[in-house]
Amino acid sequence: MEKFLVKEFASEIVEQSKGRISTIDAEALAIVYIAKMKSIHPPYSLRKILQKGVHNL
Repeated sequence: MEKFLVKEFASEIVEQSKGRISTIDAEALAIVYIAKMKSIHPPYSLRKILQKGVHNL
């Protein structure tokens, strides 16, 4: 799944850059971006607010 996501994201980066970025560079950028997005955790207060919202449904 991640390989597919990296390939799709990289092809979109190359397309958006109109060929100024190579595919290998775009794949590296996609890997770093996806890794950063995975490491982001919502703040504790936001998590509590979301839990309260779910319990009120």
